[in-house]
Amino acid sequence: MKIGVWNIRGMNKEFKQHEIVDFFTSNKLDIMGINETRVRFPNFNSVRKRGFKHFKVLHNYDYHSNGRLWVIWNKASLVVTALSSGVQWVHLQIEAPGCVTYQVTFVYGLNSLEGRVDLWTFLKGIQPTCPWVCLGDFNCMRSLDERISNTAANLQALVDFNDAISMAGLEDMVTHGFAFTWTNKQEDGDRKWMKLDRVLINTEWAAVLPHSYADSLAAGVSDQSPLVVHIPSTEVPRPKQFRFLNCWAQDPSFPEIIKEVWQERIYGCSMYKLVQHLKVAKQHLKVLHHKTYSSLTERAKKKMCELQDCQGKLQRDPMNAALMLEEKELCLQYCNLKNAELSAACQRAKAHGIQMMDANTSYFFAKMAVRGVVVILAR
Repeated sequence: MKIGVWNIRGMNKEFKQHEIVDFFTSNKLDIMGINETRVRFPNFNSVRKRGFKHFKVLHNYDYHSNGRLWVIWNKASLVVTALSSGVQWVHLQIEAPGCVTYQVTFVYGLNSLEGRVDLWTFLKGIQPTCPWVCLGDFNCMRSLDERISNTAANLQALVDFNDAISMAGLEDMVTHGFAFTWTNKQEDGDRKWMKLDRVLINTEWAAVLPHSYADSLAAGVSDQSPLVVHIPSTEVPRPKQFRFLNCWAQDPSFPEIIKEVWQERIYGCSMYKLVQHLKVAKQHLKVLHHKTYSSLTERAKKKMCELQDCQGKLQRDPMNAALMLEEKELCLQYCNLKNAELSAACQRAKAHGIQMMDANTSYFFAKMAVRGVVVILAR
């Protein structure tokens, strides 16, 4: 699961829209907040159809005509519920497979000290009991170390921001990458750097998702760095389904394994003994697979390298009997690996074909058409 946020500094131009979509897809985001869109409400539908027709979109036009905040996502499995909106925030609840249910607040703070009072009041009043992440452009720093500038800082702004964070029970998420997220892009001594964008989390988030972290990336076409939050999956991986590979039966040790398993003495009814024998055989075959037939493609490539190396040595010493025997053995081993790889690939393809045809999909009808079978559908 990944969450992104970016102050794009206006996206009426088509290339900016492409930049956002490219950022979303290249970072494999699940949901993203877009700050400072500068898309007025009458233009919302045209911009959405032109650049974001494949996304679901939430916004805060009810509170500001310029669409200060958009939230986009495109996964059907992602359940997003809007909880609250304002001029400076969009507050959501998110449910996703393999991840805990959590709340996320996308923020774009106002430039003025007085204007941000409503944002601080809102953050202090949420107090959710579930994991909560708050991220975006706060237009404010936490300390003087987060700026490089010749002008004096507004110390009261820092005090208000830290007070709001403390009362809301938030703390900075571990963040890698660019330390300063905004620059005025001026030259020489007029250049300013500040950390205006950040990711904040509550104690529940830190307890439930301790391995999550954020990346602060290059600003690109904007003057502010985008942020990407990485959330590890909490889904317990399922054990792999056991499938018998036909290539196992060609292994020289296979008959001995089966003979040994079936000679084990097991007490009970006939069906119980059969099931227990099969269970024991499965464990032995798993060991055989791990030792000889796992990662067949990589094993075959490695064996081919060994064969080519041996043949190179033979070129330098053509009458070396030991190298001749080694070449013969390596060639046989390589052929056995390639045959096993082909056998396993054919089995997978056949299983996939059966599954797709059973689903009566377009794949099924395409196969029937190739075979010249006329399929008549009852109306």
